[in-house]
Amino acid sequence: MKRIYRALKTGLATLLLRRGGRLIDLEWYREQNLQNAYCQRFALVHALLFSHRATARSHPLFCPEYFVEQCEKAGLAAPKNPLKTYLRDRCYWHVDTHPLFDTHFYTNQISPPLEMPPLLHFLDEGHLQFDPHPLFQRTWYLISYPGLKKMQRHCALLHYLKIGYRAAASTHPLFHAFYYAEQAGILLKDGTSNQDLLLHYVTSSSFDISCHPLFSPQYFFRQVPTNSKTRPYNTIIKEYLLKPENWALSTHILFDSQYYLAQNSGKVTDKSPLAEYIEYNFRYRNPHPLFNTQWYLGRNRDLERLKGQGCVPLVHFVMNGYKMGESPHALFALQWYRHTYMQGRLDNVNPLIEFLTAGEGKGNRPNPLYPANWKTLLQEKYQCSTLEEYARNNPTGLPSRRNRISDIFATKYLNSDINIQDIKNYIILFTPRSGSSWLTELISDRKTLGRPSEWFNPDLMQSAMNGFYRKSENIYEYCSALQDRHKSAEGFFGAELTAKHLSLLIELVNINAVFNNPIYILQLRQNIISQAVSLFLATETGFFHASNTINSNNTVEYNGLKIQNWAKKLLQQEKFLCQFLNRQETPYLISWYEDLQKSPEEVVDRIAEYITGTRIAERSGKPHVNAKVGSGVNLTFEARFREEQPSLVAEIEAARPFLHSIDAGKPD
Repeated sequence: MKRIYRALKTGLATLLLRRGGRLIDLEWYREQNLQNAYCQRFALVHALLFSHRATARSHPLFCPEYFVEQCEKAGLAAPKNPLKTYLRDRCYWHVDTHPLFDTHFYTNQISPPLEMPPLLHFLDEGHLQFDPHPLFQRTWYLISYPGLKKMQRHCALLHYLKIGYRAAASTHPLFHAFYYAEQAGILLKDGTSNQDLLLHYVTSSSFDISCHPLFSPQYFFRQVPTNSKTRPYNTIIKEYLLKPENWALSTHILFDSQYYLAQNSGKVTDKSPLAEYIEYNFRYRNPHPLFNTQWYLGRNRDLERLKGQGCVPLVHFVMNGYKMGESPHALFALQWYRHTYMQGRLDNVNPLIEFLTAGEGKGNRPNPLYPANWKTLLQEKYQCSTLEEYARNNPTGLPSRRNRISDIFATKYLNSDINIQDIKNYIILFTPRSGSSWLTELISDRKTLGRPSEWFNPDLMQSAMNGFYRKSENIYEYCSALQDRHKSAEGFFGAELTAKHLSLLIELVNINAVFNNPIYILQLRQNIISQAVSLFLATETGFFHASNTINSNNTVEYNGLKIQNWAKKLLQQEKFLCQFLNRQETPYLISWYEDLQKSPEEVVDRIAEYITGTRIAERSGKPHVNAKVGSGVNLTFEARFREEQPSLVAEIEAARPFLHSIDAGKPD
């Protein structure tokens, strides 16, 4: 009782109960004094009696020892009773009471000036509106920490100090707890930590340790004007977060602040570019000319899923993606670059960073499709001195039409050596609805010729690369594996190519070299209007082959414009195929759909003799599933179209190139 009387006499107890009651957290206070039985039973009395001590902590956000230390740094007399001094003496209000409660930062957010201790204002109502520290953002913490949606009225900082720090929770877009723990050598067990990682960072004096994968203190510090440089900590991250004049400076070699800001269309925000990017715009904007977000995500379905969960693509690339061989941009083949210029080592050196800092200066090629003098050509043709400069004006790095075959191998190591096998190859070039599926089935029936198929259809290739051909590191190895696996016992291998797939393939390989001067067969249809009608009906109904189960041709309404468009596309494809064949300067065989209808076996006999030099009598005897699938609707639509568009029909039929050479561009 005497002690209580003394506390009351000094006015501390009254002051605490009347004005500073918020600075007594009984539950937390008990946890700090677990060995004291008296404190466990009479926590409030114990706090009133001993809170005057310099080592006594009655609240998580009031650290007496830290407060005294900050008083001395500010040139104030060290108080004997820290808590009482803070509550009563106005000149001590600007002193920090805890490393995570930045008084100056907090009060600068409030107008007019406070008429009470800032910490009390924060605990009473301020925590709902204002952040206590540059690296503690209330809204970010509530979103990042699971299960806090129902705690909107609670103090987020107190939750973090009591519970959140144990889960290594993220407190700010620019504080990546797990990354910092790795940099600082702090061991995390099962994703949890016994240390307050944010507190550890804030109180650290190390200049070299980064708190986020996209904030390099050294890189940023080199850009800060000499006359405004300050050290250490955290003063560097503060210089970035709290000084808008520094927001135009880049924080990482792969985060170009000015490039990012240019995508804002002049819109000014109250957040630093890096924080805004991580918090809001990582799904939509590119952080660097050589990092295309959509390209990076589009190559990995798991990344698309992670994006929906808040995973920042650039952060993923900087921390893990480059180790997995993920390319950041269509212009930079990361895996190939690593194998070619970095001896394939899988260390902590990011190939893209190596290219930007050293490799490009040496003339290293960023992509196997570029010639050795690519820098000279880049400067002469596009007036760009660097690949980064070129990428600024060409964000996707892709041509107007994407090469899906190239995409499949874009991150694979491309060996320039071509393994030409001693195999007799033949290639069937065809246009849609010309009987190619029927023809290849008949050819497969002659075991000698193997089993031709659309091996270079990107959809089928993607499935193949996930299966048997997954070990193929490039397009050449894929071709070699195809020939080895699907050649006949007599050594014949066949492939089907549409005009579109041919145009994609010839961008990557020399077909005559890869397939050892193959024999070409051109499968066409004499009646191109009937072909256009058939293609129109097939695309409208999804009924392409006789093996399909549903035929809904009768439900399709006539559309002359669509039939016209298909006829023009078919003509364009024929032109491209004939252009390609004429450039090969080698004879080729034309096979007609109409002949296939009349006498399929004779057509196959003729093709077999053309390929092998002799007729093949052997048959497998399997039933055929592909055949003519047209109906009376086809004839009705064709007749109507010919009647409505006689001049167009005549123009298309006159332009068909299968009897002469026509120079034409690539098909759509």
